[in-house]
Amino acid sequence: MGAGDDRGRGALGLPRLAKGTRGPAEVRLGLEGFGHKSATYRYEIVLVETGRLVAAAKTIQVWYDYDASRSVPLTDATKSLLSNPVK
Repeated sequence: MGAGDDRGRGALGLPRLAKGTRGPAEVRLGLEGFGHKSATYRYEIVLVETGRLVAAAKTIQVWYDYDASRSVPLTDATKSLLSNPVK
């Protein structure tokens, strides 16, 4: 995969967050913005009943070309795909 190629092999590492809570919780994920080779996301875990924030995090995900073993710039097409909410 080349730097301008948006098919298949480039990937973002996915963070894992686990926290024990009591009661139903809602996980909120939001795209905060883009860097040249990265996307910044924010996360919140909120108790549904009370609206109380019980955990918050921010991650920076770097776009990586595994074939070339290096980070690569995000193309406009990739930024557009990452900007669309998951339904």
